Amino acid sequence: MVTANGLDELFCGYDAYRREYGMGEAHLRGMIDERVRNELAMMAALAQVARGLGVGLVQPLLSEEFVGYARGVPIAEKIAGPGDMHRKHPVRRLAREAGVPEAACSCRKKALQYGSGIHRELARIRRRSGRACTRGGSSPGLRRGASPA
Repeated sequence: MVTANGLDELFCGYDAYRREYGMGEAHLRGMIDERVRNELAMMAALAQVARGLGVGLVQPLLSEEFVGYARGVPIAEKIAGPGDMHRKHPVRRLAREAGVPEAACSCRKKALQYGSGIHRELARIRRRSGRACTRGGSSPGLRRGASPA
């Protein structure tokens, strides 16, 4: 299985980059580094699960070589400012050059797991099973120690 994980992290694709743009380039580079570390850790865990299922996992956009390349792309080429709702400009430019239809290159993106309702459904299932699904480690609406409905 080949993933495209890493593009949002490396090319300022998340809205947080836009919101924190005014904090300066060094701050944004720190955000990139932190997000890449988190993504690498998550993908390492996923790779372990995949191996257990007999599935190989390849993440070319998180390779050391690609991460090094992406870090060399100036921040100003990735995000134009706090009002930049599209971001990831080098990726969009490359997609255009590769012949991807303009509608796909220029539209705002929303991760499949959020835009499709998959994330909401997974959270609902996890709440029912009593497993935490949020970053904070507890299900929404539950007090620590409370059992799910």
